Amino acid sequence: MKTDYQKIKEQNVKLHPENYEMTSEQKKLQAVNTGLTMPTERNLVHSVAAYNRNTKKATMGMEILHSYYNHKQIWEDIHEGTGRDVGQARIETPEPALIVGSGQSLDKAHDLLKDWKGAIFSSTSQATTLIHTGKHDRLYFIALDPKLNVDEFVGMDDWAKYDATLVIQPCIAPIIFDIWKNKKLYFRIMEPMTEFYTQNLSIAYRFIPTFLYLFSCSLSAQLGLAAAMGYNPLILVGCDFGAPNNKYRFTRWDCMPTDITTVNKETGDKKHYTHFSEIPKDLDLITTVHKREWQSTTGDAIPSEKEVMSNNGVITDALQLYYKRSLFCVARLDMKDIINTSTEGIITEMPEATIEEVIENQGQGLEDRYLTTIQKQHVYERYLASQHTYAVRFKEKGIRFIETTDPVKEVPGFLAMLKKTAKGNLNIPKNIKRITGLKEWAVYQKQLHQQLLKNTSQK
Repeated sequence: MKTDYQKIKEQNVKLHPENYEMTSEQKKLQAVNTGLTMPTERNLVHSVAAYNRNTKKATMGMEILHSYYNHKQIWEDIHEGTGRDVGQARIETPEPALIVGSGQSLDKAHDLLKDWKGAIFSSTSQATTLIHTGKHDRLYFIALDPKLNVDEFVGMDDWAKYDATLVIQPCIAPIIFDIWKNKKLYFRIMEPMTEFYTQNLSIAYRFIPTFLYLFSCSLSAQLGLAAAMGYNPLILVGCDFGAPNNKYRFTRWDCMPTDITTVNKETGDKKHYTHFSEIPKDLDLITTVHKREWQSTTGDAIPSEKEVMSNNGVITDALQLYYKRSLFCVARLDMKDIINTSTEGIITEMPEATIEEVIENQGQGLEDRYLTTIQKQHVYERYLASQHTYAVRFKEKGIRFIETTDPVKEVPGFLAMLKKTAKGNLNIPKNIKRITGLKEWAVYQKQLHQQLLKNTSQK
């Protein structure tokens, strides 16, 4: 007997067969008895504003403290040349760059990445794994989270041996400066409605002019920073945003200490350890590492209670959907050419290429797959509309996002507010007409989706 999930999946395959070129193993793994209680990408839309509020509530105190403490260190870095603003690292001629995420498809790319000659932008989570691939140059590790700890870096003995740059913001944990002695690039976070970002940071760190809008997602920051540095196209690797083959994250590699001695500075006591995690964190110790070994950590599956069915039938969760929306916001802001190699994930809206052909041709020869400017606007804004997010376009370059479930009611007031500072750079009727059309499209798509679920449940 077929489960409700299988029935829905079969209906989706009939409607969109191009999204379901799946192996039998994938079908087997995803044909789970989840029933109609499983949320779907179209009917589960979490508030970006609420997520950002919760994020700021949890981290703002930490960010303020870190930014004050780090000021002297960053000032010295900038003036001594050991750190630079991101804008100073801008390349003169655009060239391809890889944007690496934490999805399981990174495992498939692992053995190929050593042959990539261009730049790679990743979060600190993939830093040690990229070294394990054999790729040792033109690495940019984005440090966005103020809760970031040294555990991301202890999986290598000496980062100075590699051509790796930490791309960092002032609100990062001060302890990171103690362990990272390699190159650094700086940027600031910006969120227009938060005084700390618009006033305090912009004044205290006026020597860091480059800023990124806050989307609370490392991958979005990677995309935005690569764009700010002049890279194009931007090629997504391991950016699944879901759990194809029932695997949520990549296999992480760390070259971990396995032979360690410590000396207590106060008592002189010596001890031996075979695991770094065993070393007490509350003692003042001199730590000496004698031997390291590569160790792997396999990515987990998404817990069943958090599963969400994406538009193409790949299982994901609410957080990954939020990250996907963040990625589309940055893609719409920067309008760079994006190619997706993570073809087993939940992103079906962007042009694709295999990781094999990308590496073989060093990201060249993909021009015929690029979306045009009109196509980018159309594709990105339609997806964002399905997530209750709309782009307000200015007459000249620039956009602003508004999140609303009722744009017909709320957008006119928002546009009237923007008009006060737009200085004639805003066509209100044209924006209202376009956004109203996007809302009508999103409502129609959701109605089709709900009817599909209803028809399936009756069979």
